[in-house]
Amino acid sequence: MLQVKGLILILFLIFLSFSLCCIEEDSDLEISTPAETAIETPVATPQLTPTPSLNLTAIVDKVEEVRGLNLIADIPQREISREELEERYNTTEKASDDPDDILLKALFMVEWDDDLDRVEASYKSSTVMAYYDIENKEMVIVSGYEAELEKIYAHEYTHVLQDQHFNLTEILNQSTFDGRMARDALVEGDALLTCDLYQGKTPSGLAMGVSKVYEDVTRRTLEAFRTFSHTRGKFFVTQLYNEGGGWELVNEAYRNPPRTTEMIMHPDKYTKGEEGVNMSAPDLLLDGWNMTINDTMGELFIRTMLADHIKSSNASTSASGWGGDRLVLYQNETDYLFCFNISWDSPMDADEFLEGYRELMRSVNGTKIVDENDSVEWVVDENEWVLLLEINDSLNRTVLAGSSNPGVLNERMEVLVNGAC
Repeated sequence: MLQVKGLILILFLIFLSFSLCCIEEDSDLEISTPAETAIETPVATPQLTPTPSLNLTAIVDKVEEVRGLNLIADIPQREISREELEERYNTTEKASDDPDDILLKALFMVEWDDDLDRVEASYKSSTVMAYYDIENKEMVIVSGYEAELEKIYAHEYTHVLQDQHFNLTEILNQSTFDGRMARDALVEGDALLTCDLYQGKTPSGLAMGVSKVYEDVTRRTLEAFRTFSHTRGKFFVTQLYNEGGGWELVNEAYRNPPRTTEMIMHPDKYTKGEEGVNMSAPDLLLDGWNMTINDTMGELFIRTMLADHIKSSNASTSASGWGGDRLVLYQNETDYLFCFNISWDSPMDADEFLEGYRELMRSVNGTKIVDENDSVEWVVDENEWVLLLEINDSLNRTVLAGSSNPGVLNERMEVLVNGAC
């Protein structure tokens, strides 16, 4: 039986919960009926539990004014302690062969010795001050941060308005990692722009704060995912806001959401409606192996994979020109095998990715075994085998494959090349 887990929910919770202002949700949400999206709705008086030193009425009134949306239904609010927050983030345990962990490690995006859950929980439990809980439709405030809470509350209250007018459960419930990241960038960018207007700032598209530079690859990966929705999302939404002379185009974007991170990174492609090619990946028909991931990752993921090890500018060049992808991971009791089938807009874009990935392999000290015109094979630390192929077809494809078992990788070479399109 095909088991498709994907990175989408795990990584979404990782990077989104990392922010100081975050939408919190559980992984078992069901798609609900879309909410009405009309902007002119009956005004409801917010009924919120008082918070010390905060004039909530003044905050919500001003947020509603600058965002042009009014509260439709009352929401509850509760306060939790820092200890309760830490308990929430430290109770999740995953198996050592968890597909998400295995894939990120196989792609050199997480250190093999790192416990990803522990890194994630440590950061979240020390930074989150408040969040809007989509599932329970309530505001949650962590006690002890009243002095810093006004801006965060304004941000989270924006999520309340978004949810009631556009149904965030429906917006964010996407089947691919790439689609989920794109939608999240819209939601977070909207909230960040609203906060700027709330503070009387001129919309500039610039996100305050500088992404931290970490020496270890695990935190570099998580930081890249965490900041994308804030930096790129805010720029994307501000472009719409300025182009439309207000919120009209932003509101319309909830009815016609961006579908790829490429659209967020290159807003002109959203305007043109340029979508990725629907790609497939090979069915390797391996006895005793299960397909545990089957997903579309997108330009952001590829850029992050490269930027973890090479110059940021080179990574951007190598990842741009993305035309679509499909990534699958197979696992048995002891080994893994992944195949990353990527289409590019032009042969030059494919070549730029090949050069960027060659640079990545030099960075991780990969030993080159084969280097032919259209294929390269490396081994890293004697237990990670990586194969990179260039396919000269109409999709300008590159196929990146890797395994902890070199025999099965080479045995399935023909299927890897010809079985995906």
